[in-house]
Amino acid sequence: MENPFEEEKQPNKRTAFLTVLCILTFIGAGFSILSELAVLFMPSSFMDGMSLQFAEILGEEKAEEMTASFMLASKLAPYQLVLSILSLTGAILMFQLKRMGFYLYTLAQVLIVVLPGLMGGQWAIWGAAFWAILFIVLYALNLKSMK
Repeated sequence: MENPFEEEKQPNKRTAFLTVLCILTFIGAGFSILSELAVLFMPSSFMDGMSLQFAEILGEEKAEEMTASFMLASKLAPYQLVLSILSLTGAILMFQLKRMGFYLYTLAQVLIVVLPGLMGGQWAIWGAAFWAILFIVLYALNLKSMK
């Protein structure tokens, strides 16, 4: 016999808003993982050819800037790949309504934003920082539905 004084425990349900956020993160992290893999496995001969083409099109000074930018991207690629995988893992956990996913996602996003500056390059692009902060805030609004 059921106890009428006992509260019914309702399982947490994922909101449509959280579902949309997670799907957007799946797409973004997936593209990021693919692009980092492409940078990781790009042959150095390709970079040399690109440097020559940049020099012809943009001039020597701009070509050096572009080459330095590509070199930083290749130096950051392994770290960015790991952080993108952590972001994806965090989104998967949040999709499963696990609060730990939020903390994992937030850590990965913060590191993605600050890592270029820590590695000697330019600090985060404002657009990337904006989107990272926006998604962290939007996910935080959904924390009450996670356990």
